Amino acid sequence: MSKKNKKKLLSKRRTARENEGITEITVSGYKSIRESKSIKIKPLTLLAGTNSSGKSSFIQPLLMMKQTLEEGFDPGPLLLNGAHVRFTSADQLLHTNFNGKKEEQFQVGFEINNEDRCDVTYRKVSNGFTIDKTYYKVTELDENYKKQETEITLHKDEMRKDIKSIIPPYLSDLMKKMDGGLQASVVRNRCFLKANIHLGNDKNLVFTEFPSQTFDRAIRNILHLPGLRGNPERTYPTTAVDSDFENTYLPGNFEKYVASLINKWQTNDEIKLSELGNYLSLLGLTDKVRTTRIDDTQVSINVGRGVKDSLNDLVNIADVGLGVSQTLPVLVALVYARPGQMVYIEQPEIHLHPRAQYMFASILSKIISKGVKVVMETHSSLIIKGIQTAVAKNEINNKDAALHWFSRNKDFGETEIISSNLDSNGAFGDWPIDFDEVELMAEINYLDAAEED
Repeated sequence: MSKKNKKKLLSKRRTARENEGITEITVSGYKSIRESKSIKIKPLTLLAGTNSSGKSSFIQPLLMMKQTLEEGFDPGPLLLNGAHVRFTSADQLLHTNFNGKKEEQFQVGFEINNEDRCDVTYRKVSNGFTIDKTYYKVTELDENYKKQETEITLHKDEMRKDIKSIIPPYLSDLMKKMDGGLQASVVRNRCFLKANIHLGNDKNLVFTEFPSQTFDRAIRNILHLPGLRGNPERTYPTTAVDSDFENTYLPGNFEKYVASLINKWQTNDEIKLSELGNYLSLLGLTDKVRTTRIDDTQVSINVGRGVKDSLNDLVNIADVGLGVSQTLPVLVALVYARPGQMVYIEQPEIHLHPRAQYMFASILSKIISKGVKVVMETHSSLIIKGIQTAVAKNEINNKDAALHWFSRNKDFGETEIISSNLDSNGAFGDWPIDFDEVELMAEINYLDAAEED
């Protein structure tokens, strides 16, 4: 096999690994999460629990990294106030114990394909945060197709002579062959520390970067659907949709891409448009959604007024119930997402009828079968029951779903997490007592009240 073909094969294998996406998240020192807590990210991952128990807080650090990477200018190590999360002070992020003492740093880590890992420690300084250190574990295939694992920890004050001793062997060998022509230095690349291998003393002539863009891509690729998805508009601004759109990142809020994506599918991808219509129909919302390009800057979204409407009976999305406008961005994101891409949905049940909440599980089973990873924060027992039913009916593999139940420690107010997997019948091993208990209590109270009358 030629050297060129070997490189192509190695590149394909690396891409295949990345298609597994983020497989674990670890957070510590952040808001109510004091000690290091980790959750596994399955193809379908549910985050449930009481209000203010730390569900959103667990994903927020990744979203903060995402908005830092996406910003048009370099905002520093962390952009606190952006498209996905909004803070005005570094103190708002750091854990405070019951004595009022605040942590000085927090850490976020994530794993890709159960192999590669990145952990970043952010320390508070007078003007926000600085990156204290970044740990990487990277597994590469060498030219003999053998796995080569490299573990390094980069510090912001790393001396050049120290870097040479920790960079991967293949880069170290390359530097020796160049007879000192290549040098290494630690640089901040937005929210990460990385090792740059550059030519001589000119740090602008970068030969290569370690690690590669694998970790950046995993964060940039997250599609975020917030709980507050805005009110329906009569027109939406057009967004850049070209022939390469499906292979590019979608920076910022996903909602702003919804109208332009549907408009693209309407012209070039009838399969995706039909899939979207089927999902809307399954939820009892409508089965027709079309767009009209008003001019070069605006697109309108039109939907059928019922499930069996024709294309001659479409109205503007602003003239129908909020259920359509709140759910449409979620469904468009799920249809758009590529294998390995993580779609993070906050409260998909908002403005959905109970039957639609239950049926939402059928959509999820189809989406994860394509390799998309769905992380969902929910208070809906009906969605969870629907997922359990799908597992029992073999529509979802029980190994592909997990529930992480969040609560607050009564003594110190710190986040605690109970993680449960489903068995083949769709039952959770450690089901939170109070989740079903509330429904049972409500039913008993109603029956007691009815008997009194």
